[in-house]
Amino acid sequence: MEKNYEMGQHPKGRDINYNIITVDTAAMVASNILSRVKTYQLNRTPKGDDMSGKYDIDASQYLGQLIQTDVTLTVDDYQTEEFDRNTNSYRKVTIQGSTIQLKAVLVDVSISKEIVTTTIAGQSGTIKEYICDGDYQISFQGVIAADYKKEYPLEDVKSLQAIRKAAVPVAVTSELLNNVFGVYNIVVTDFGTSQQEGVINAMYFTMDALSDSPLELKI
Repeated sequence: MEKNYEMGQHPKGRDINYNIITVDTAAMVASNILSRVKTYQLNRTPKGDDMSGKYDIDASQYLGQLIQTDVTLTVDDYQTEEFDRNTNSYRKVTIQGSTIQLKAVLVDVSISKEIVTTTIAGQSGTIKEYICDGDYQISFQGVIAADYKKEYPLEDVKSLQAIRKAAVPVAVTSELLNNVFGVYNIVVTDFGTSQQEGVINAMYFTMDALSDSPLELKI
């Protein structure tokens, strides 16, 4: 039978008389950069007189902006090789996938150009040749919080760690990343965690990633 509990009451019957860290407030406190944070709103501009509902989106206005938004990260089951000390050889293993929904994450997106420089003998400086835009560099700052102060969000932490360790691209669902930057997959490059003194039910994290696009080979 499903039971409903009043605010401040633990399901096990213990009264909760203290405030808890929520995802929204913890993310803001952890960032310590409130003046730069913007709540994400998609600014669309109609394509001329086109009334079909299609829009042009200027992604440049979102570059370098710390934006608060929701993000879902997913890794499907995948196979990898692992060294077996018993047989002294590699064997294929299946790694279980994972999904985590991150609320009120702070996202910062930047991009660099791929430039080839050539040195010319007897000439100061180099010749610069523009090749293409590089990958998007994406940084995430956020918090994973349990519902009660004395509970650690263990399952969510495990899910995020599985995302971090994934040996394959991570699928990302986010209106900001999908619709503005066209980013649907990322590769995690750096990851860190911390806890606030006196707070048991929340784990703060930072994560850096690069956008990843499937490579299409024409035969």
